[in-house]
Amino acid sequence: MPTVHRQDSISLETARSIAKEKAFGTFHSTKDLQRVGLELEMFPFLVDGGGSPIQRLELQGKPGILEILDALSRQNNSLVKTRESHQKTFCRYPLSSEGFITFEAGGQLEISTRPFESPAELLSHTRSLQDSLTAVFDRYQAILLGEGVDRWHPRDRIDLQVHTPRQAALMKFFERFGQWGNLMMTKTASIHMNFDLGDRSIWRERWLLANLISPIVTATFACSPSVHGVSTRSIAWQNLEPSHIGFPCCEGSEDDLLETWSERVLNAKVILFKLSENQIEPGNLEMTFVEWLENGHPVYGWPIVDDFIYHLSTFYFEVRPRRYIELRSCDMLPRMWQPIPVILVTTLLYEEISRKNCLDLLLKKIPLLEALLRRAAVSGLRDRELAQLARQVWKIAIEGMSRFPKNYLGEDSIQQARQFLEKYTFTNKMPADILHAESGS
Repeated sequence: MPTVHRQDSISLETARSIAKEKAFGTFHSTKDLQRVGLELEMFPFLVDGGGSPIQRLELQGKPGILEILDALSRQNNSLVKTRESHQKTFCRYPLSSEGFITFEAGGQLEISTRPFESPAELLSHTRSLQDSLTAVFDRYQAILLGEGVDRWHPRDRIDLQVHTPRQAALMKFFERFGQWGNLMMTKTASIHMNFDLGDRSIWRERWLLANLISPIVTATFACSPSVHGVSTRSIAWQNLEPSHIGFPCCEGSEDDLLETWSERVLNAKVILFKLSENQIEPGNLEMTFVEWLENGHPVYGWPIVDDFIYHLSTFYFEVRPRRYIELRSCDMLPRMWQPIPVILVTTLLYEEISRKNCLDLLLKKIPLLEALLRRAAVSGLRDRELAQLARQVWKIAIEGMSRFPKNYLGEDSIQQARQFLEKYTFTNKMPADILHAESGS
């Protein structure tokens, strides 16, 4: 928590050092790790006799999400263990293979896996886990829906389900951005893909490419159509606090990237003040962290090291550096399509020839990333430039898949990706188009 004594506050030099270390690490591994992890967010719904969604499940309702997961955790040999308390997300369920099930602000269920040695192993795990979840939710006449936005819920607003000081403060802060704040927190869902940075010889290439393909991922897998565009999830994020979203650092040498990153987070607005474990207040002044450090806050005083580390937890860039790469640009997808972005992006980041070919193609797009992301969310592959880039990028990935050992990606997933690209992406179609047609709107 902040201090009233200026001499005890964090120094600018220390803050810069922490920013770099927390994001990219002080020492990079000498081993070329190629692990993959996932975070999958889903909407729990009650369904009618025909299986159509009729009502969002509440976290502690009757039946509620916790009641259903508690039942699963009591089964013999369950992949889901007994519920435990958690400061940030109210509670969580450990998984037998490590990782957790947690909850977003509106009660969206989130599966967070550990890093797996291969996409094939990871996807086998998430299939088994989702099979277990599907079976237990079905007994309560409920389902878990995988799309980027809750398009079924008739209300404009969904109340906070995760009642923690952090979530309450975030809700209060983001509601200043009109409809987008509540929509983002309670009615959106994503796939986050997590990758190793790698050693000093390759981390910068992986980091740059993850950023460069982000708009293409958003466009290709747009799965949250509305009157606003094909990826309403992405549009919602892009309408929030500008200093905490977008693309933080993509140009220059290794030193340039690290300096740009530290300056970006230091000069971003403070959106949460953590005064104690049970008291977190939304930012109420147009104050950056540097301004807080230099001038203090009229009520809270000056920041210490823990305040800066907490500040670092409030960023929502398209690609977030967390000593690993977290790519956050993909709408949540129905189960049948979830493996496809995983193996395509894995190939581009980890297969050397594919990575270098893709960088050669996209490096000139660095100054255009923000504009490309806006167009990806609104028009997706209906945008001619994005459609062309998607064809070029994913064809590089298709060629690169064959250079991995056969069991690394998984033959079924490779075939599935090829079919998806041929049927949809290479004809400028997206999941949003299928949802639009199904809804008859």
